[in-house]
Amino acid sequence: MRDAGMERAVTVATERDVGRGEGSGGVLRGPGRIASKEYYSIGEVCEITGLKPHVLRYWESQFRLLNPSKNRAGNRAYRRKDIQLIQLVKHLLYTEKFTIEGAKQKLEDIRRSKETGVELPGPEAQKAALMHSLRDELEDLARRIEEFHARRRPLAPPAGGREET
Repeated sequence: MRDAGMERAVTVATERDVGRGEGSGGVLRGPGRIASKEYYSIGEVCEITGLKPHVLRYWESQFRLLNPSKNRAGNRAYRRKDIQLIQLVKHLLYTEKFTIEGAKQKLEDIRRSKETGVELPGPEAQKAALMHSLRDELEDLARRIEEFHARRRPLAPPAGGREET
């Protein structure tokens, strides 16, 4: 189940936070910007995502899809796709208020829909349906108000405020 809005939010956040080949591959000076490179350390990922290292390590134990490789020294080496997945998990848990189990199920649904190519309705589709429904209700209310005023006009006194006798 690929939620377009959620995917856009994660992609925008990641593209904003992961630079494009600037510098020598180290952390750049600025608000959470990092040079584009193949691998990122846990510290760099924490800077990009705003999460603490223990949170990332816990999520790795809970989400089997989140499995960064390790370098020769045994340190975690995250790729851009790992950072995008972390951003998605963060969005599900902190913004959408999913439980860990709910987020696991959502990620599994997303994985399955990618395999089958089935697009399930997500928050953007729900928002569009809600907006359409609200627009219909507002149009109906406007029509009813206009009908009410049309029926009321013959009863109103003529301009000038006095009734003719």
